[in-house]
Order: sequence, then C-alpha cells, then structure tokens
Amino acid sequence: MTAKGNRNTIENQVKACRQLARRFDYERYLATLFASRQYREALWILLAFNAEIARTREIVSEPMIGRIRLQWWREVVDAAVANGPVRAHEVAAPLTAAIRCDRLDPLLLSELIDGRERDLDDTPIPDVASLLDYADKTGGVLMAAMAMATGATGAQSEMRSLGQGWALTGLLRAAGFQAQQGRQMLPVSLLRDAGADTRDLLQQRSTDGVRAAAASVATMARDALTAAVVTGQPSDRLMILKPVAAMYLDRLTASGFDLFTSRVPPGPARILWIMLAARWFGRGI
Repeated sequence: MTAKGNRNTIENQVKACRQLARRFDYERYLATLFASRQYREALWILLAFNAEIARTREIVSEPMIGRIRLQWWREVVDAAVANGPVRAHEVAAPLTAAIRCDRLDPLLLSELIDGRERDLDDTPIPDVASLLDYADKTGGVLMAAMAMATGATGAQSEMRSLGQGWALTGLLRAAGFQAQQGRQMLPVSLLRDAGADTRDLLQQRSTDGVRAAAASVATMARDALTAAVVTGQPSDRLMILKPVAAMYLDRLTASGFDLFTSRVPPGPARILWIMLAARWFGRGI
C-alpha cells in the first residue's frame, strides 16, 4: 500500500472512532472538542474503545461470550505493547497505533477491560464499597486515561473523582434500562437500610425506599464531583463534564429521586451551553 493509501486508511479509522464516540458517548465526545486539537484523535480512539467494551453486556447472548470478547481486547492491548500483529478492526488498529505512540496508557486500558467484567455478572451490587469500586474502575479509570491523553502529567486523583461522579450519575440515569435487563446497580445494603427490596428496583417501583437509596447514591456522586478540582493541567478542559453531571443530578433531585418516570432529556444545545459556560466563565467548576 502506498504512503497515501496508508494515510487514507488511518484517517478513515480515526473518523470511524470519532463517529462511534459521538454515537455512544455523546457528552464525553462533546468534551473532547474543548481539548487542544493535537489530543482529540487520541481521545476519540479512547472513547471508541471504551464504547466497544462497555457495550459488551448488551450485545452478547451469554456471559462466556462476553468474557471471550473482553479477552480479545486484552490481547489487542498486549499485542500493541509487545509489537505484535495489528488486528484488522476499525478501533483495534488505531488503538494499537495510539498505544505505540505513547498517546494512550496500556495499563489504564487493561484496567478498563477488567472493570467491565462486572457487567457480565447479574448478581446485585452488595454494598456501597462495591458500587464505588465499580464506578472507579469504569468511569474513574476512563477519565484518568483521558487526562493522560491530553498530555496531563498529574491530576490523576482529581480526574478519577470526576469520572467516578460521572459514572454514579450515569448509573442513576440508566436505572430503568438496567432493570429491564434484569440488573440492579443500587447497593442491596442501601435498599435494605431504606426498607426497600431488590424486587422493587427490578420491577421499577418508585417506592420511598428506592427513592431514598437513589438519593444516597446521588450524594456520593456529588461528593465525587466536589473532589474534582482544576489543577492547571491540560486535562482541566475536560472539567466541563462536571456541571453537566450536576445538571442531571439536579433534575433527579427535582423529581424526588424518581428513577423510572420518563423525562424529556436535555437537548444538545443545552448541554453545549453548559459546557461553554463552564469553559469560558468557570460556571459549575
């Protein structure tokens, strides 16, 4: 293949990653547009990779197939580090290139894959510690990887806090969808202490106990967001996600922590305005 052909292939692969990021992770994709131009391609590749592994639970017919799929991605990362063969896949190939150019951290990518193993287990989350661990291994690790992709040399703790808050907020937003899948991500201990039952959650009954448990998780999300502060690193530009998460938590609070009643989602224009206000005026950061 000619040099021009190689260039076109790489450009097409990055374009495909950008489209995947926009389709499956729209708000974090919007945040990447505020990063410096030279870092955006790595961020799109990272978000596309995350979308591939995060959707595993939804697209496989049984847990064993899901584990095989995650193992395939582990081998992609390992081969990239070991200078092994490049998989012919629209995300795997640019991911390999980004790892070999030191634009993405393979250790964090491996952590993300490990974190997604929990999605293949329908056992309810037992307690708060397990919930926070899951939020860290998914959202927290992803945000740390995004920070490193922007060239940040520090701020790992702050960015992981942002990712944890975003992940906890996302779990609350997705509670109804997860219930339809037979999954419940609110800790059993919180439900029990509030006088609720896991069946209330799975049957989408917005009981007082379910609302109380949701309120507790929302408080955890707000605490994590509060711990996410700017540090003077290039990753600060990604902090525009913080007021977006706060907006979703405010909407949930206004509903009395009703997880199941459908609400009109905020349009792209509103989300973009929140991000612009955060970027230029520091609002919500």
